[in-house]
Amino acid sequence: MPNKYSIVNIITHFVIKLNTNFFYKIYFYLLSTGNKGAIFCLHRIVPRDGFSKWNQFIELTPTQLEKLIISLQKMDVVFVNLQTVHLLLTQKQTSNKRFVHFSLDDGYEDNYQYAFPIFRKYAIPFSVFVSTDFIDTPNPFIWWYSIEEIVNNELEFDLSDYGVVITKEDYLRSSKEAIFLQLKNLFLNHVDSNRGYFQYKTNSLFIQHQLTAPTMLNWVQLIEMHQSGICEIGAHTHTHARFSNIDMHTKELEVNKNKQIIESHTGIACRFFAYPYGHYTDIVNWQESESVMKKCGIDLALTTIPSLLTSSSSLVQMPRVFLNEMSNSYTLLTRISGVYQKNTQWDI
Repeated sequence: MPNKYSIVNIITHFVIKLNTNFFYKIYFYLLSTGNKGAIFCLHRIVPRDGFSKWNQFIELTPTQLEKLIISLQKMDVVFVNLQTVHLLLTQKQTSNKRFVHFSLDDGYEDNYQYAFPIFRKYAIPFSVFVSTDFIDTPNPFIWWYSIEEIVNNELEFDLSDYGVVITKEDYLRSSKEAIFLQLKNLFLNHVDSNRGYFQYKTNSLFIQHQLTAPTMLNWVQLIEMHQSGICEIGAHTHTHARFSNIDMHTKELEVNKNKQIIESHTGIACRFFAYPYGHYTDIVNWQESESVMKKCGIDLALTTIPSLLTSSSSLVQMPRVFLNEMSNSYTLLTRISGVYQKNTQWDI
């Protein structure tokens, strides 16, 4: 006899196959979870031939983004900007439909080149959360892509201050992916306490071997997107700092500098924030982080934790769900309904 999990899976696939607004309404009604909608987390929108090897979980093709938008248009949802999300969650505005919002983190130029035309074509509101140290910078320190490029080219990498030295022999003994993951863990845990060291070591190899990393947005592009009326610009710390690595004073400095630079270029108040990395282990001290958000004048702060988004959700601990190239109608429906968030043990 099928259990309730398999029954929900069967219903979900059946509704997607029917693919009509009427049955989506019934689906949301029958599988009521209290979820008000979904804030989707994206990063890079790039053609398939531009995909990386080990950062693909944050990459999505323009074709797939457009397919997801078309799928969403057939569901019983409303596309909203973050200002409306705030109004809906504070009950200053109501809606009888679940809402959807697209957010993009970091500030990659492909957001302007590929995502912006698609969102504009369908009049879909979206937001871009930028780490201002990346913007209009000739050699931005996007370390997760930098170390991938270093490893992919099998370069020796001396980080002996932290007990790590990657040699040619290491590439013979270990897989490139294993070396990448070793470096990723090192950078993730230590880069914020000694940024100059890691940046110098990385940039030296980039210059010596003429390596390339993703191009980031410039202020002309950001302002054009904002002036279109469909794009909101949010804060993401100045240096993409991981909150669990820095003290409260540094958190305030990172957020305030980030906000001030955005506001000086755009002339608008920056009231939205996305935590870099954004999961439990990347934030840790929730009480301290909430205090920082309030001190810095943030109305909504977004995580990457895929929990239910309800009227009782903290405005400075907002859940988001990832979309990438593997996402499809099933992904969208289970995330918007809250079925996935409520039952994360399901393989859906």
